Order: sequence, then C-alpha cells, then structure tokens
Amino acid sequence: MKFFTSLSTGHSGTKWLAQVLNTSERVTCHHELKLNMHRSIPKLRFGSRLWKYAEEYDIKHFLEPNAYIKYANSLASVKTEYVGDIQSWNPMTLATLRGTTISPKLIIHLVRNGIQVVHSLHNTNLDVSMSEPFFYRALLKQCHYFKIPFITGKEPFYYWCLYWRVVNCPTALSKSTVQYKLEDLTKDISQLERHFPGCRFQEVEEQNRKISGNRDPEHLWNSWTPKQQDIFIEQCKDTMDIYGYITPSN
Repeated sequence: MKFFTSLSTGHSGTKWLAQVLNTSERVTCHHELKLNMHRSIPKLRFGSRLWKYAEEYDIKHFLEPNAYIKYANSLASVKTEYVGDIQSWNPMTLATLRGTTISPKLIIHLVRNGIQVVHSLHNTNLDVSMSEPFFYRALLKQCHYFKIPFITGKEPFYYWCLYWRVVNCPTALSKSTVQYKLEDLTKDISQLERHFPGCRFQEVEEQNRKISGNRDPEHLWNSWTPKQQDIFIEQCKDTMDIYGYITPSN
C-alpha cells in the first residue's frame, strides 16, 4: 500500500483533486480526513468552530506522533493500492506524520494562482487578527521556521498574502515530492498517471463552492483597492514569478 498526502494552501483545488483521484478504483483518497478525526476528540468535538480548536490542537501536538495514531490507522485500514488524504497541510504540520504508522511515499504540492487564492481566502474565511488568533499563530510559526518576515498588527489581507507566500516558498516546495499547478491539472489530468502508475483517472468538473462570478485573475485584481494590490505585489510577486504566474501592474 502506498500512502500519499498534499502540501498546499486552502482554496487551491484540494477537494477537486481528491475527487479526481477517487475516479480510479486503485485509489482511495480522503479530503480533510485529519479534520474529521478531530471531531472525535472530546475537547474539540463540541467546539462551535472546529477549525479553531483543531488548529490549536495541531499547534500544540504537531511534534507528538501519538496524537495522530487514529488518523494513521484510518488510512492504513484501506485496502486499495494507493491511499491518502488531500488537504491543505502546511510544511510544518506534515511533521505530524513522522514516527506514525504511515509515512507518505508521495507528497503532492498543489499550487494555484495567488490572486485567486488570496481573493477567495479573504472573502470567505475567519479574520486572522489577534481577536481570532489560531491561524495567526500558526502562520507566525511558519514564517519563523522559513525565516520570512512577519509583521504584527496588519490587516487580514496582508496575512492571507503571507500565507500563500509561505506555503509556496521554494524551501517549502522542497518538502514535496511532486509539484502540480492546478491550472495545468484541470487541462490535463493524465499528468497524475505518471505518479500513480497503473491508474487511469476521469475528468471531474471543477468546483467553485466558495466564490461565485468571474474568477479570472485580472478581474479579481481590478476589484482590489490600490493598497491591497501593493500588499500583494510586495508579498507575493516574487513567488508568483517562480511559478510563471503574471502579477498585473497597479
């Protein structure tokens, strides 16, 4: 049995990728299984905001493998050739899998145009200020780990840009074994077959559960304020260049 997982920001197409992988009878792919495992932890399951308590739990336990035995066993119980969990792991929390009964043979880095990701995150997620600090603290740890400057007291848009930058920085990218751009995969899912030998995958309609309307990067860019555009350029342009994404001028 070959285990796999993913490294990405949220809102990068992880659910769609999980659905595509599940079209092969040789693959069992969960989406956000780790979050569902948190639902069974007594201290977490009654929380009104499961993401908040799950993130806090991860921050405290990400170097404690025993905290993830149930998660690992849930994967190990599957009998297909390939089994995995596609979700928005970050480079640090991937360390939770070390020392457990599973060790990923394949870590898929999935990246999507930063303009689309930041826009979606900013318009649909919890605030990342100190009033709702779980994401803020996790991001702070990642920035320190990768030696990326972190400035306190900024507006949420700044932190969403920083989040996309950190998870997709070159050092984080080196933690993966395979890299895909979402835009390339949606055009040609056969790319997956190189890393899942013997599997054949079927097209799955791209989902858009979070943001409706025109999602073209240039359209989204023009909907931002000049200040937001400046923040994105400062935080994300260099990383956008690495992946061949175009950052419009403001």
